Amino acid sequence: MSHTNTPINERGLIPIVLGVVGHRDIAADARPRLESALQAIFDEFDEAYPNSPKVLLSPLAPGADQLAAEVALRRPKWSVRAPLPFEPEVFLQSTAFQVEDENDKTVADVAGRKKFAELSNCVEWFVVPMPPDRQPADGDWARVARGQPGETAHDLALRRACYANPGGYIVRHCQTLIALWDGVQENAMPSGSAEIVRFKLGGVTPSLYPRCGDEPLGFDGDRGPVIVLHTPRAGSNLDGVGARTVRVPANVDNKPFGEEIVIRRVARRKSRLRRFGERLKHALNLGKGQEEYDQFLSICQTIDDFNREARLIPEEEVVWGKRFGDRLRAVDQDVAENFPDSDPVEGHCPHLRSCYRQFLEVRETAGHLTGRLAPVHGRAGLALFFFLFLALLSFHFYAHPLGHHPGEAAEHSPLLLGVFGAVWLVLAGLVVWAWWIRLDDRRLDYRALAEALRVRRAWAQAGIGRSVSSSYLGQLRSEVVWVRRALQHLCPPPEFWERQFDLLSGNRKAARLQVCSHWVQEQEKQHEKGKKKEHAKAFAFRAGGFGFALTGLVVLSALWADPGHPVPLVLVAGSLLIILGGLLIAICERRAHEELSKQYERMHMVFRSGARELTAALNQPDIARARTILTELGREAIQENAQWLIVRRSRPLELPLGA
Repeated sequence: MSHTNTPINERGLIPIVLGVVGHRDIAADARPRLESALQAIFDEFDEAYPNSPKVLLSPLAPGADQLAAEVALRRPKWSVRAPLPFEPEVFLQSTAFQVEDENDKTVADVAGRKKFAELSNCVEWFVVPMPPDRQPADGDWARVARGQPGETAHDLALRRACYANPGGYIVRHCQTLIALWDGVQENAMPSGSAEIVRFKLGGVTPSLYPRCGDEPLGFDGDRGPVIVLHTPRAGSNLDGVGARTVRVPANVDNKPFGEEIVIRRVARRKSRLRRFGERLKHALNLGKGQEEYDQFLSICQTIDDFNREARLIPEEEVVWGKRFGDRLRAVDQDVAENFPDSDPVEGHCPHLRSCYRQFLEVRETAGHLTGRLAPVHGRAGLALFFFLFLALLSFHFYAHPLGHHPGEAAEHSPLLLGVFGAVWLVLAGLVVWAWWIRLDDRRLDYRALAEALRVRRAWAQAGIGRSVSSSYLGQLRSEVVWVRRALQHLCPPPEFWERQFDLLSGNRKAARLQVCSHWVQEQEKQHEKGKKKEHAKAFAFRAGGFGFALTGLVVLSALWADPGHPVPLVLVAGSLLIILGGLLIAICERRAHEELSKQYERMHMVFRSGARELTAALNQPDIARARTILTELGREAIQENAQWLIVRRSRPLELPLGA
């Protein structure tokens, strides 16, 4: 069945990704218990997150890697992605597929090679790119991989760096790592299981990891929990094989292997009540926020919530003037135009056409869901202030009843007091409802994901070898952690986009970049429109607020004619006009119209200048300069996206007590 015939509810989904690391020398008697332990973990993920496809990252080396891959491939809706250290024919010659016989002589691991051949035909695999400066001088990777006696120290370090490379890729691209490991932390072998576990828990890279320079500020943003299945090495005591412990990152540097926590289930779905409680705790500024394990659960559940909503979108539903089915059909056309099967590829690499299609579908789904939630959120925000004004109005008339004469006892209406209390209950109910369905979080998360994928699309078309998820400033990454994880899972290493672009003819490169220029022009128009829209709203609310307030003061000035005998109607009307004016200004402040207008204006200027420079570069044509311009525009868009998210998160939907 072709992809275009895939049911609507199976397109545009984000996978939940697990990684595996572990020993190669696993005793045969330990395998059944380890298989059962792996099955139990996978069962928990399927039960907790039933709407999401699952992906296991495994390099397919003998032992733990192959065992976990076999178990995953037996399950429906599970797939295996294999990041390899070398091309398969070279990998099979490497020390990973060598064992010692009874005479302590190094021989080929025939069983491991056979299993690798079987599994590699059932999985998506690719070689994790090495940095350009980490290559053998003679280009002979097979010599480096084999590790013959008398090899140089350089070749030994290079081979171990190649082994650490897919391990690091797995750590940085999985929600949680499964370690079939004996727990030995001392004297860790370079690029071995202990170093990979430490990387996930402590952000401490393996000693020979070749991409330490990718993140000058460190890898703490890639930390997460590790599920340890006790796995003694072959020949060791088999007591406790498969026993599960869970380790989570510690917040102190002297615990690079984290801390053990006691939990009944690894993957579990948080109830609405618990998530509401966490939201309330955050609103009241109690505690220190989410721990690492809670963040892991939240990321998985957010992905599953997104997938659940995506599966339920009717094909005929129209949002922002577009039918959902038409959005996905436009994706098919985009893929056919920009990534035709006729484009050349260099050796074996991830199927970029499928990757491009997948993240475009996710982008369209996220945009559609944002368009569905945005007007609901806007109406809810206005309703809050409407009911607040209604509450103030009823209390004002209760405190200052009309029709009574000065000096006489006022008759306060209990009905108005009841209306005041009832309206506050409605206000509280509206906020509880919004928190209960996570209206704020979903709207912001989906919008941020859609915008990030918009940049990923442009960079993929232009063959830019940069990671969108790694381009967020370090100070912003905690705010976009879910978005970063989704981007990592949807996109292969960015070097592959660059390699594929470099193989295109000059005309195809120019055509790709011309499509990217449309993105730049769209962004220029979008930010100009956003600037005008937010500025108009800010002006309307502020002008209205000051207008009502000044009118109220003018009305109240009539009281100076006879201050000893104020007219009740004038007193009430004037004060209510001032209150209404204050509420309108509070709405403007709460919704950050002025800040957003200035932000849109800055981005409009950036993209206007970028569009002009890009047009000049394409007219020359100067392909290299055009790609540099697109890189910088993408970085600007990513940072603006994160800043927009922070501004919006700082003004959640809540009771406007300070209004």
